[in-house]
Amino acid sequence: MPEMQGSTRQDFAALNAPVTPETWALEAELANTVEGTGDIPIRFTRPIEILGMRATVVPKLPLAGGGLILPTLDDVNVMLTTDNEDLWTKRVQESGGNGNFVPLGHLVLDGSPGRLLRIVPRGDAPDLAFQFNWAQFLAGTPFYEDAIIRLSLLTRYISKEDRDAWVKAEKVNR
Repeated sequence: MPEMQGSTRQDFAALNAPVTPETWALEAELANTVEGTGDIPIRFTRPIEILGMRATVVPKLPLAGGGLILPTLDDVNVMLTTDNEDLWTKRVQESGGNGNFVPLGHLVLDGSPGRLLRIVPRGDAPDLAFQFNWAQFLAGTPFYEDAIIRLSLLTRYISKEDRDAWVKAEKVNR
Protein backbone atom coordinates (compact mmCIF):
# COMPACT_ATOMS: atom_id res chain seq x y z
CA MET A 1 0.00 0.00 0.00
CA PRO A 2 1.44 3.44 -0.88
CA GLU A 3 2.30 5.72 2.00
CA MET A 4 -0.21 8.50 2.76
CA GLN A 5 0.92 12.04 2.11
CA GLY A 6 0.88 14.53 4.99
CA SER A 7 0.16 13.98 8.63
CA THR A 8 -2.62 11.72 9.81
CA ARG A 9 -3.14 14.11 12.75
CA GLN A 10 -3.63 17.30 10.67
CA ASP A 11 -0.88 19.07 12.60
CA PHE A 12 1.07 20.23 9.58
CA ALA A 13 1.81 23.54 7.93
CA ALA A 14 3.32 24.34 4.57
CA LEU A 15 5.22 27.21 3.04
CA ASN A 16 3.19 26.63 -0.10
CA ALA A 17 -0.36 25.50 -0.59
CA PRO A 18 -0.82 21.77 -1.26
CA VAL A 19 -1.38 20.58 -4.80
CA THR A 20 -5.10 20.48 -5.55
CA PRO A 21 -5.70 19.73 -9.21
CA GLU A 22 -9.50 19.89 -9.02
CA THR A 23 -11.61 22.92 -8.15
CA TRP A 24 -15.32 22.40 -7.57
CA ALA A 25 -17.54 25.44 -7.19
CA LEU A 26 -21.02 25.97 -5.90
CA GLU A 27 -23.18 29.07 -5.90
CA ALA A 28 -26.09 29.81 -3.59
CA GLU A 29 -28.48 32.70 -3.24
CA LEU A 30 -29.39 33.83 0.27
CA ALA A 31 -32.40 36.13 0.27
CA ASN A 32 -32.68 38.67 3.06
CA THR A 33 -36.22 37.47 3.86
CA VAL A 34 -35.21 33.89 4.80
CA GLU A 35 -32.90 32.66 7.53
CA GLY A 36 -31.00 30.08 5.46
CA THR A 37 -30.63 28.10 2.27
CA GLY A 38 -31.30 24.49 3.18
CA ASP A 39 -28.97 21.76 1.89
CA ILE A 40 -26.86 22.43 -1.19
CA PRO A 41 -25.54 18.99 -2.24
CA ILE A 42 -22.36 18.04 -4.07
CA ARG A 43 -21.70 14.43 -5.04
CA PHE A 44 -18.32 13.09 -6.10
CA THR A 45 -17.75 9.94 -8.13
CA ARG A 46 -14.81 8.61 -6.10
CA PRO A 47 -12.94 9.31 -2.85
CA ILE A 48 -11.56 12.82 -2.43
CA GLU A 49 -9.83 15.00 0.09
CA ILE A 50 -10.63 18.67 0.47
CA LEU A 51 -7.47 20.65 1.19
CA GLY A 52 -8.82 24.19 1.06
CA MET A 53 -11.77 26.42 0.31
CA ARG A 54 -12.22 29.88 -1.15
CA ALA A 55 -15.44 31.84 -0.69
CA THR A 56 -16.90 35.15 -1.75
CA VAL A 57 -20.11 36.88 -0.75
CA VAL A 58 -21.46 39.63 -2.99
CA PRO A 59 -24.78 41.46 -3.01
CA LYS A 60 -27.29 40.33 -5.60
CA LEU A 61 -28.02 42.97 -8.21
CA PRO A 62 -29.99 45.10 -8.53
CA LEU A 63 -29.60 46.41 -4.98
CA ALA A 64 -32.76 46.93 -2.98
CA GLY A 65 -31.32 50.05 -1.31
CA GLY A 66 -33.06 51.59 1.65
CA GLY A 67 -30.04 51.40 3.94
CA LEU A 68 -29.58 47.62 3.75
CA ILE A 69 -26.06 46.39 4.59
CA LEU A 70 -23.86 44.91 1.86
CA PRO A 71 -23.14 41.35 3.09
CA THR A 72 -19.60 40.07 3.70
CA LEU A 73 -18.06 36.70 4.58
CA ASP A 74 -18.59 37.49 8.26
CA ASP A 75 -22.33 38.07 7.76
CA VAL A 76 -22.92 34.51 6.51
CA ASN A 77 -22.56 31.24 8.44
CA VAL A 78 -21.92 27.79 6.95
CA MET A 79 -22.49 24.17 7.98
CA LEU A 80 -20.82 21.22 6.22
CA THR A 81 -21.81 17.57 6.49
CA THR A 82 -20.49 14.60 4.52
CA ASP A 83 -22.23 11.34 3.69
CA ASN A 84 -25.22 12.36 5.84
CA GLU A 85 -23.28 11.54 9.00
CA ASP A 86 -20.07 13.48 9.56
CA LEU A 87 -20.38 17.07 10.71
CA TRP A 88 -17.31 19.20 9.91
CA THR A 89 -18.46 22.46 11.51
CA LYS A 90 -19.30 22.72 15.20
CA ARG A 91 -20.44 25.56 17.40
CA VAL A 92 -19.65 25.54 21.10
CA GLN A 93 -23.03 24.90 22.70
CA GLU A 94 -22.58 27.54 25.40
CA SER A 95 -22.00 30.25 22.80
CA GLY A 96 -25.57 30.18 21.56
CA GLY A 97 -26.21 30.73 17.90
CA ASN A 98 -27.92 28.48 15.42
CA GLY A 99 -26.94 24.80 15.46
CA ASN A 100 -23.59 23.84 13.99
CA PHE A 101 -23.05 26.85 11.78
CA VAL A 102 -19.72 28.68 11.89
CA PRO A 103 -18.79 32.00 10.27
CA LEU A 104 -17.97 31.41 6.59
CA GLY A 105 -15.00 33.78 6.86
CA HIS A 106 -13.44 31.57 9.55
CA LEU A 107 -13.68 28.38 7.50
CA VAL A 108 -11.91 29.86 4.48
CA LEU A 109 -9.22 32.14 5.87
CA ASP A 110 -7.54 33.95 3.03
CA GLY A 111 -3.89 34.76 2.58
CA SER A 112 -0.91 32.75 1.52
CA PRO A 113 -1.22 29.81 1.88
CA GLY A 114 -4.55 30.47 3.62
CA ARG A 115 -6.12 27.93 5.92
CA LEU A 116 -5.02 24.37 5.34
CA LEU A 117 -7.76 21.78 5.68
CA ARG A 118 -7.88 18.06 5.30
CA ILE A 119 -11.42 16.84 5.06
CA VAL A 120 -11.65 13.23 3.90
CA PRO A 121 -15.23 12.00 3.48
CA ARG A 122 -15.71 8.28 4.15
CA GLY A 123 -17.79 7.30 1.13
CA ASP A 124 -16.66 5.69 -2.12
CA ALA A 125 -18.77 8.35 -3.90
CA PRO A 126 -18.97 11.01 -1.17
CA ASP A 127 -21.94 13.28 -0.71
CA LEU A 128 -21.33 16.73 0.75
CA ALA A 129 -24.05 19.11 1.89
CA PHE A 130 -23.54 22.78 2.64
CA GLN A 131 -26.05 25.09 4.28
CA PHE A 132 -25.71 28.84 4.65
CA ASN A 133 -27.57 31.20 6.96
CA TRP A 134 -27.40 34.79 8.11
CA ALA A 135 -25.27 35.58 11.17
CA GLN A 136 -28.04 37.93 12.26
CA PHE A 137 -31.65 37.37 11.28
CA LEU A 138 -34.91 38.79 12.53
CA ALA A 139 -38.01 37.67 10.62
CA GLY A 140 -39.72 40.57 8.88
CA THR A 141 -36.76 42.94 9.37
CA PRO A 142 -34.08 42.41 6.70
CA PHE A 143 -30.62 43.75 7.59
CA TYR A 144 -28.74 42.81 4.43
CA GLU A 145 -29.05 43.01 0.70
CA ASP A 146 -29.77 39.59 -0.86
CA ALA A 147 -26.48 37.71 -1.24
CA ILE A 148 -24.78 35.50 -3.80
CA ILE A 149 -22.41 33.06 -2.08
CA ARG A 150 -19.71 31.37 -4.14
CA LEU A 151 -17.66 28.59 -2.57
CA SER A 152 -14.83 26.75 -4.30
CA LEU A 153 -13.48 23.48 -2.94
CA LEU A 154 -9.81 22.79 -3.65
CA THR A 155 -9.61 19.02 -3.89
CA ARG A 156 -7.78 16.02 -5.18
CA TYR A 157 -8.95 12.52 -5.80
CA ILE A 158 -7.38 9.85 -3.59
CA SER A 159 -7.29 6.09 -3.65
CA LYS A 160 -9.71 4.06 -1.55
CA GLU A 161 -6.67 2.71 0.33
CA ASP A 162 -5.51 6.21 1.30
CA ARG A 163 -9.06 7.13 2.30
CA ASP A 164 -9.39 3.98 4.45
CA ALA A 165 -6.02 4.64 6.12
CA TRP A 166 -7.09 8.21 6.88
CA VAL A 167 -10.45 7.13 8.36
CA LYS A 168 -8.67 4.51 10.49
CA ALA A 169 -6.14 7.10 11.74
CA GLU A 170 -8.95 9.55 12.58
CA LYS A 171 -10.69 6.93 14.76
CA VAL A 172 -7.44 6.34 16.69
CA ASN A 173 -6.78 10.08 17.16
CA ARG A 174 -10.29 11.03 18.37
